[in-house]
Amino acid sequence: MELDEKVRWKNLREESYTMIQWSQITPDELKDRVRAYKGGLYESPKTYTDGFACNDGSWVKYIHKGKIRCKNKEEIGRYLYGYVCFLLKAGIDDGSELWYYSLCLLIDVLEYRKGLFGCSFENRRRIDSTIMKACQKRPQNVWTAVIDKRRFCQDPVVMKKKTEGKNKKEAIGVKTGLQKKIEKRMTDARIAERYDPNLKSIRKNAIRCEVSPSRLHQWLKENPPC
Repeated sequence: MELDEKVRWKNLREESYTMIQWSQITPDELKDRVRAYKGGLYESPKTYTDGFACNDGSWVKYIHKGKIRCKNKEEIGRYLYGYVCFLLKAGIDDGSELWYYSLCLLIDVLEYRKGLFGCSFENRRRIDSTIMKACQKRPQNVWTAVIDKRRFCQDPVVMKKKTEGKNKKEAIGVKTGLQKKIEKRMTDARIAERYDPNLKSIRKNAIRCEVSPSRLHQWLKENPPC
């Protein structure tokens, strides 16, 4: 019995994943990233420290959410090209990784009628050529990549462990509490970096640190000068 075309693409994706993980020349950082984003990459990859990552201003997100309906091969090719351009903007430039994530988009995001884009050698070459085209052009203005305005992001693995077994209300309470702790830590770090002890005015120092005078008083109380 002939396998369904989606199943064939899924099998190919699994082969790609296995090759990346077992490769002797693939950097561990790349292997870890593909494991972390096994279901596809739709935002800048994060490196988490103490359960969160801070936005350095370079974070981007893929513009589309949910399924995308394609009428013909040209539309499939256009969306694949736009997605690879997004991946490049997000800092992904390894060919095997671009191929793997492209398969994730094709399988999980793009929708098209049966028989339109089967797992043939011709269509595999189409994906290859699309990736090569994007890598060669490397456009600066990528319409599929939008700026991620979040100041920080919590580690989903850590959050899952901390909220495991809790009901919805309890889980929200845990997430909110951790978010406040992270925000305080980030604000404390900014004050420590910018506070000028030679500037005698609390108000001027508060402006310099981008906090309220009361927040600065709190920090000074918690971090008294030596």
